[in-house]
Amino acid sequence: MADEATGEIVHAIVNFGLGNSVGFETDHHPAPWSLLAYNPRFDGYELRIADSRASCAPEAGCQGI
Repeated sequence: MADEATGEIVHAIVNFGLGNSVGFETDHHPAPWSLLAYNPRFDGYELRIADSRASCAPEAGCQGI
């Protein structure tokens, strides 16, 4: 999600589920961009928070992301 005034990315939509490819639902959550860090080992971003914080993240309510 981008800040409308500045155009900067402020939130990313992340999921903590196993993914729809194995038949399970995924839960999508907004996460502050500042909590994401690029990990070249995975060629992607990872969320740097404790598991206990992830379990109480608000749902984004986004379908089909």
